[in-house]
Amino acid sequence: MVIEQEPIKIEIPVEEDEVVMVPERSSPDAAQRVSAGAQHMAMRARDTWQSEKRRQTQALVQRSLRRGGSVSRVGLVRGLNWLSDRLAKLAERFTPVDQN
Repeated sequence: MVIEQEPIKIEIPVEEDEVVMVPERSSPDAAQRVSAGAQHMAMRARDTWQSEKRRQTQALVQRSLRRGGSVSRVGLVRGLNWLSDRLAKLAERFTPVDQN
């Protein structure tokens, strides 16, 4: 048994009054808040990279690799080295520079 259905027609009304949004001007206080937030995120990234949990995870992966096959080991090692390099570069970008 075939049920015939009419297609649904959806109409979206066009609003005549367009709302124009104007960006707010940034204040020095806003720039300081953004800077402080970036420094906070940099410290968190650095702390995460230097954390004991990361070291434990790395040790677990290394132990697993010793038991694994050589083909998958090569790919995993390359991937982990690439990830390690990228995370180190990210941590360096977010590390505050001492201004003496």
